Amino acid sequence: HHPPTCRQGGEAAGHAVDCSLERTCFLVQTQWSALEHIQQQAKIRHIGVSNYCPSCDECLLRTAKVAPTVAQLMVNLGGVTPVATLTAWSQRHAMRIMAYSPINGLGLSAEQRDQVARIGAEHGNRSFVQVALRWLTQRGITPIVSSRNIDHLRQNLDIFPWRLSAAAMSRLDVMRGSFSKKGPSQ
Repeated sequence: HHPPTCRQGGEAAGHAVDCSLERTCFLVQTQWSALEHIQQQAKIRHIGVSNYCPSCDECLLRTAKVAPTVAQLMVNLGGVTPVATLTAWSQRHAMRIMAYSPINGLGLSAEQRDQVARIGAEHGNRSFVQVALRWLTQRGITPIVSSRNIDHLRQNLDIFPWRLSAAAMSRLDVMRGSFSKKGPSQ
């Protein structure tokens, strides 16, 4: 379920209209009610949201009989999504976060990419992708990955037998935080 439109605090968040407006909120609630009806008919088991801004989430939760079980968002090392705020919010609402484009590091500088590479080397020569995916899973975010390359699929699955150290997690959080403060708007 995607909001009909969404804007945060006057700043475009990839959509065109402010979800805190009464009309837009009504549309979000109406769409959600239709999905709840389909769920009651046992045609679907779970309902989630995709790319919702906080005002759309709050609007939806005011009238929802069934809360979303998952929120799908673009979250990665090179993005500006506030991970700490996002995970706290999702825990408060018992909602799982799924990250699409989880290995996108386009916003990272060469120095930041080198830092990720050093962290990978410190953890058994793990790749950039493995470090990025492991960082997400340790933050409680489920990455959505795909590949047609069997070796890449194996590497993606190889993030579970090991963990990033607390120091590495902290370095990645600091690196990402410095990026998000100066990063491009999305």
